[in-house]
Amino acid sequence: MGRTRAQLRDSVVRKLGLPLISGTSNSSGNTTTLLDDDDVLARYADDALIGMWLYDEVPSTPVDSVITDSAQATGVTFRPAAAAAPNSEAYEVLPFSASAIHSAIDDTLLYLFDTGLLVREFWIGGVTGSPIYNSMFDYWTTSTACHGWTSTGSMNRQQGAAVKWTGEQVARVANIGATHSLDPTWRRFLTDLAGQTIRLRAWCNTATASTLRIQIVGAATSSSPYHSGDGEWEMLEIQATLAVTDLDWIPRITTGDIATQDVGEIWIDSGYVPAEHPIPIALMPGGPTAIYLSHMPVNITDRKAEVRPSRLHPWHHWRWQRYHDQNADVEFGTIIWTERPPPGMRMWVMGSGPLTLPTSTTTIVEVNQSEAELIANMVALRLLELQMGALPASGKSALADRIARLQRDASILAEGFGARTRTASLPRQWP
Repeated sequence: MGRTRAQLRDSVVRKLGLPLISGTSNSSGNTTTLLDDDDVLARYADDALIGMWLYDEVPSTPVDSVITDSAQATGVTFRPAAAAAPNSEAYEVLPFSASAIHSAIDDTLLYLFDTGLLVREFWIGGVTGSPIYNSMFDYWTTSTACHGWTSTGSMNRQQGAAVKWTGEQVARVANIGATHSLDPTWRRFLTDLAGQTIRLRAWCNTATASTLRIQIVGAATSSSPYHSGDGEWEMLEIQATLAVTDLDWIPRITTGDIATQDVGEIWIDSGYVPAEHPIPIALMPGGPTAIYLSHMPVNITDRKAEVRPSRLHPWHHWRWQRYHDQNADVEFGTIIWTERPPPGMRMWVMGSGPLTLPTSTTTIVEVNQSEAELIANMVALRLLELQMGALPASGKSALADRIARLQRDASILAEGFGARTRTASLPRQWP
């Protein structure tokens, strides 16, 4: 399930009623010319592709390259010139620039979320009494940037089935002597724990001994034992008593080797529940829809025993606060407890958010076939409407029928999404 950005882009071209032109260049081109050996370009008459756009994700070729000349015998000429010849590379010839298509895809995904037609329903995890932001590494701005965490080494998202533990992804950390620390922006939610005796725990996995551990960095630094290095998941733990002046203490992961080292979750156990619990607002712009709790027995005699939920039950005593820090240009989202839950409970925060905005050809958007059809239809509609706005009055009539057909098809497709369409209707013109 799911569609990549490349698949969505191809669907948009088909919705526009134009042929999908793609192939692989040969090794005879130069910085302004692309040729191929499979005769894809030779199928089109001389000058037929002038004004189209050449797309090639390899950095040597500009993403937005307009075709200035096309000939069956010599391929296509484009501008601006590439930094290197686009030889032996996959390419596409598009009716709009790749940037315009990708921007329209992003705009459409956000619009469909705002109107309630297409949302991504999911959960993020946590532990009551442990207001460590993004503690299960649920939110990444890129595959190498975990939001809320600063690394002096590498930190990469891993989502394969073989590495999942308590959540849907883990943080893979590396580099000799590297640290991976909670950002100052989010450490202020830990100030209620000053003066408390706390345990910092983390699920970790590595096949290299004496390399991976966790730390409490406050007035003094306390470190856990190293992971044993047996290649299995193991719970690391360190206990420390924070000074009452420890208002900016740091949960930290440290690595001592370039070997593979995974962290699935990091949390606090203190027997106390602070009033606020921050969550990534970008994942749930409207806040949670429900919160469930379950017992999370920690086996301190067998640190390889996974913590599994049991007897899930709802917790209703909370409200959602969303606010904006104008100086830092950061939006915050926090759960505020109107009645504090028991500490040390597994917390499941249910909510909905926009579909993934694709950043590369292979990025997957969480849609099925019919949803992908709606997205492609609306992207094509938006592109044609933008094009119509730039045309003189004499040229607009040629696009009117196609736009009307796409609007009709989009309305029909939108009606097939059940309950989600009852509170949102598709306008004739959308921004």
